[in-house]
Amino acid sequence: MRSVILRVSAVLAAAGTALFLPLLALGASADIVGPCSATLNGTNVAQNGGPIDVGSNDIVAVTMGSAAAEVTHLRVQMHYGPASWTVYNQDTSGRNVNKNVSVEDYARYGVGLYKVTSTATLSSGEGCSGSALVKVSGSPLTTVAGAAAAAGVGLGVAGLAVAAGLAYSKAPEPPSPYLDEEAARARAAQGDSIGPGKALRILTFAPCVSAVLPAILLTILAMVTGGGGAVPLPPGPARGARPRARWGIRLSAVGLLSGVLAGAGAVVLLQQYAVVYPSTGVIAAGLAAGLAVGILLPSLGRTLAIRRARRRRSEEPPAHGESKP
Repeated sequence: MRSVILRVSAVLAAAGTALFLPLLALGASADIVGPCSATLNGTNVAQNGGPIDVGSNDIVAVTMGSAAAEVTHLRVQMHYGPASWTVYNQDTSGRNVNKNVSVEDYARYGVGLYKVTSTATLSSGEGCSGSALVKVSGSPLTTVAGAAAAAGVGLGVAGLAVAAGLAYSKAPEPPSPYLDEEAARARAAQGDSIGPGKALRILTFAPCVSAVLPAILLTILAMVTGGGGAVPLPPGPARGARPRARWGIRLSAVGLLSGVLAGAGAVVLLQQYAVVYPSTGVIAAGLAAGLAVGILLPSLGRTLAIRRARRRRSEEPPAHGESKP
């Protein structure tokens, strides 16, 4: 029982750690590196402490400037987790460069949190960059990404329920708490033996003619002794004692796939509802949490089934010929 508690505690700890990782991965939502300033939709990136609100149909102005030198090249990118796409990448002139970005062109399949980065090259040879989170307003469940994520979570939860149910219904039946000692002793005493009839058949069908004489002698011996000349083999293990069903972690393909699907869908829904930006660490944490739940639920189902069966078996009276161990 102690080992079961330790194993379940380990799974719970892994699941809890994975669920808390997204909170640790949030970090700062805006950053400026180098002798530059940047604004996004009229908001100073360096002074902003959270996501910048934009509409799903807005035209957002991105400005990059430097008081030290002219901006000779500007690149603007949008990011969604590990994926990114370039919005603007051209040579420029002047100390302040403006670029208008259509939100609808680059966030057409969803809303929520995205990351925008701008990188500038200055005439002095220096470089600078700025990044900020933008919050695209809208209803998540009316978008392709939001609807797909909700469906993924629903299918994942249903699959986890099926995996737990299968583990509960197909758990191995524990043995009876009583051992058939009489049958075990009889089996151990008898062992696996070869009787005189079997020995006679082996000898008479031997290919060598020299085996005929031992066969005749063995037959006469069996007739005289009444057939009791058995040749015993080393006794096998007692058959009365059956191994007990072991507690342990259950790995289910349905549970693992459903957990990963539910975890991935949950990460996308959190992004669509602007709760967390799906960085690489957040995505990994969500998948790990789903995987942990996909292991935990079938294991708990199996554990509960075994406990129920053992409790039922312990209440049964001993059958005929059985006694308590």
